[in-house]
Amino acid sequence: MRRLAAKLRARQALLLAGMVAVIAVTAAFGAAAALADGQRDNAELQLARRNALVVAAASAEIGRYVDAVGALASATGAFENLTAAKFAQVTAPLASRSLAGATSVVFLVPADDGQVAATQAHWRTRGLPGLRLQPAAAVPEHLFTVFGRALDNSTDGRLLGIDVAQAPVPVHALREARRTGQVTISDAYQLLIDRNLPEAQRQMSFVLAAPVYATSAVTGARTHSGWILMGLRGQKFLDAALAQVSQGLLDVTLTAEDAAGRPVTVAAVRSTDTRRRDLTSDGSITVADHRWQLHVAAHGAALPGGITGLPAVVAVSGSLLGLLLAGLVWVLATGRARAEAKVRTATSDLREREADLRAFAAVAAHDLRAPLSVVAGYADLLDEGLAEGDDAATLRPTAARIISGVDRMCRLIDDLLAYATARDGSLNLEPVPLRRLVDEVVTDRIAHLPPPLPDITTASLPTVLVDRAMVRQLLDNLIGNALKYTHPGRPACIIISGHPQPDGRVRIDVADRGIGIPPDDRPRVFTSFHRVAQHADGYPGTGLGLAICHRVVERHGGDIAATDNPGGGTVISFTLPLMGAAPVATRRIRPAPLTTELH
Repeated sequence: MRRLAAKLRARQALLLAGMVAVIAVTAAFGAAAALADGQRDNAELQLARRNALVVAAASAEIGRYVDAVGALASATGAFENLTAAKFAQVTAPLASRSLAGATSVVFLVPADDGQVAATQAHWRTRGLPGLRLQPAAAVPEHLFTVFGRALDNSTDGRLLGIDVAQAPVPVHALREARRTGQVTISDAYQLLIDRNLPEAQRQMSFVLAAPVYATSAVTGARTHSGWILMGLRGQKFLDAALAQVSQGLLDVTLTAEDAAGRPVTVAAVRSTDTRRRDLTSDGSITVADHRWQLHVAAHGAALPGGITGLPAVVAVSGSLLGLLLAGLVWVLATGRARAEAKVRTATSDLREREADLRAFAAVAAHDLRAPLSVVAGYADLLDEGLAEGDDAATLRPTAARIISGVDRMCRLIDDLLAYATARDGSLNLEPVPLRRLVDEVVTDRIAHLPPPLPDITTASLPTVLVDRAMVRQLLDNLIGNALKYTHPGRPACIIISGHPQPDGRVRIDVADRGIGIPPDDRPRVFTSFHRVAQHADGYPGTGLGLAICHRVVERHGGDIAATDNPGGGTVISFTLPLMGAAPVATRRIRPAPLTTELH
């Protein structure tokens, strides 16, 4: 019997050891598969991070060109009597701005068939005695270049007297600039000066156009006098914009629409890696009134921390360890209960750790993650640049982007602290003259703004019984939004007024003429982290400003709402207790539930 029992225990131990061996080998291959998936996820994350850097770099770079054209148009319009010498003076700084791909910048004037001779004579007296206008045939309006500055060696002095009306694509951009009063960019096409080049040397290009308005010294009236036009070659622009970011690891393709609305490849940067591209990521940037698409591709193994042969090593090593573990189980079969207890304890610990990680992920998923990724990416680039001995001038743009990302995180942290304070901080009620507080906020907000200054009207406002610090934060957020969410190129127009209510409160209206809030978003703009989708790209923010306002108002027993401003813009209305009225209890006013993704 003892011998039979021993054989039974041996068989049980053997069976247990075999099961452990199978489980261990299966687990090893499962771990290898999970590691391979994790590596691919990490490679995709790396590519997404670098794609974000590509989009940020290209967006920031084209923004310099848009700003340069807009500033030049403003400076040109400031001269009452524009001459060739004055145009040369205002365009001279462009040579030092390293605008890669920019071919030339010109000043154009309109003229019909009967005005060609007079227009030529007029501009000859402005420092161009040899100017000869070359009108194109059968066009409704001629668009002549009268002043110009070459920004590369491809124009060969062929800038003046050309009638741009013969090229439909830049004509459309010029007319849009005159219609909107803003900087515009054309569809992708081949520049007139490039059409005589060999096919291999031609590039898809764009023109940036900005209207020039002259102001009369006598009447002060502003009239459209012409345009500033800059040519931009796509390939040279993309090469310069991504020189530091791509690092030879990425394929980047820039796509835009041509005059027929068809997507065309404008430029491409190619990686030196010859392996098959197995990872892709897409992004887009807004350029004036157009949208460009960026397609990024890479081989996973080429990215730092990407796909390696480690999963195969894990599978083999794990299988060997599994067999060794099976041997130990055979020897220590009698210790199974103790081992099971350890497994249960370890499983419990893992579950607790998983709960902690999920709690952390819920916080990290907010806006802190995006700027931190940018900071980390540019910190890597800065570190690599230092290791390679790059000079300070080369590394300064990368450091500036790191600072910008840190500033964005600081703004978010400040908003989070204000949000928590508005909910949990104690109320220190005191009489506050609302008009004086509004004037303080407006003065602080516009002190750093360049002309033209916003048009802000403040009506008679009463004294209220409130927490001064909280209400100042409320007014600062609302006035700041009204100044920020405006149409490009137009100064803000804001009216702040008070309306006493029968219940001892006052309703304050902050009305603007900005871009407005879509009706579907108005009930949700006061929720945490909600941002209007169509505003998220062009206007920076954390999505907490109006949520803070909502909390401040509800702490004072009031309510707050967003409505349409007839004629354009938004009216934010909120109520506060008047001084001398019966105290109003704090009320909880819940905004509509958040249904959009966090930004």
